[in-house]
Amino acid sequence: MQAAIPNSRTALISGAGHLSNLEQPTAFNALMREFVDRLGD
Repeated sequence: MQAAIPNSRTALISGAGHLSNLEQPTAFNALMREFVDRLGD
């Protein structure tokens, strides 16, 4: 999936499984924010 999404990267979130946004929301949101911020580049 990552290869098909421009400007994306793979990130592992420690302590999270398939529901990383629920299991580690702070880490997930930080990574998502970083990705969205890069969209304007």
